[in-house]
Order: sequence, then structure tokens, then C-alpha cells
Amino acid sequence: ESGAFIKWGCSDAYGELKGLSRPPSEYPDSEKVRMLRSALAEYPGLEGPQYVDLRFNKIFSLPSPRRDAP
Repeated sequence: ESGAFIKWGCSDAYGELKGLSRPPSEYPDSEKVRMLRSALAEYPGLEGPQYVDLRFNKIFSLPSPRRDAP
């Protein structure tokens, strides 16, 4: 609702499909859910981040502070 994008990456659900398995360096879905809950605890409603990248731990893109023209 805040406009933040969630970058999930590959899902464990596709592990049985050839070519869609999760890369070894990417977290499993259970860890991604934990990280999403952590992001929600830090930023309720995901107010603030432009995106949360669950492929890697603690990757949030926060918008730059707005500068109003003088």
C-alpha cells in the first residue's frame, strides 16, 4: 500500500521445475518470510523503503530526502 516493492527472487515452490530452482546463494522462502517480518517491524506498513530485496539479507532502498525548491 505504501508503494514499496518486494523483490522476492526465486521461490522454493518452483524447485521441482527445471531451470527455475533457487540459486544456492539465495535464501529459502522461510528465511525470506523472516526477513520480510523483520522489515515490517522496522518499517511498519513498509513506510519509507522504496523496495525490500529478500534475495539478500537487509537490502532496503530508502528514498532520498525530499528537497523542496527555494
